[in-house]
Amino acid sequence: MDKTTERVKEERCRKGVARFLSVIEFRDDNPKVSEIFFAKLAEIRRKESASNKTFLKITKTKDSRRDKSPDNPLSNTIFNGVDHSSEDQSVENTENEYSTNTPCLFEDLIISDGGVDLNDYIRSIGGSNLELMFEKRLTKTDVTKSQGRLLIPVKQVKNLGFLTKDEKNILMRNKEGINVRVLDSKRRTWTLNLGIWSMSSSENYVFKSGWNHVVNANGLKENMMVRVWSFRVDKQMCFALVRV
Repeated sequence: MDKTTERVKEERCRKGVARFLSVIEFRDDNPKVSEIFFAKLAEIRRKESASNKTFLKITKTKDSRRDKSPDNPLSNTIFNGVDHSSEDQSVENTENEYSTNTPCLFEDLIISDGGVDLNDYIRSIGGSNLELMFEKRLTKTDVTKSQGRLLIPVKQVKNLGFLTKDEKNILMRNKEGINVRVLDSKRRTWTLNLGIWSMSSSENYVFKSGWNHVVNANGLKENMMVRVWSFRVDKQMCFALVRV
């Protein structure tokens, strides 16, 4: 190894250490620096350990699906991608703690549209708790521009626990609903509004405020079948929508 290569590696190492010390808010005059340092290291080890356990379980089935699944680019979070909604809407933040659920290992779930497998991509952005929410044959009103919403009858929802108790309370109190992110089969993210509509004979969830953009971009038409999956990224509720 020549001296130039050694210097480059040494410089990279120094920059990495500097970034790490910045993250843990290192200061020479901080009397608790050792405590903070070791706490951060322990947190990193826990995350790496959990990640390795999940990876080992995933790889049991990954080989059999390798030919079907395209390579997926990595992203730190779904929210780093381009939001294709025309409105600049932020995801609703609350101080309520989310319930703790066992992370879904994606072993028996295939989300695809025309051969595009989203499982690897959702994993790569930190997605967990992946569950099929519902599937529906789109009605005329679901794709009519003047309506601008996707109606989801509660009785058709397959995982009624996709929302936490706190989130349900927010929806019931807030007639405007909450903003959520929706991922389509092209890995585009959209900001939609999720609400609850109580009618005389039924209760419905509804995607609105941005739904028309999803319809147009994905060529959704009356009588098409769609599936919507729920998952979480950094405890924030997200959805994946694909045509069947």
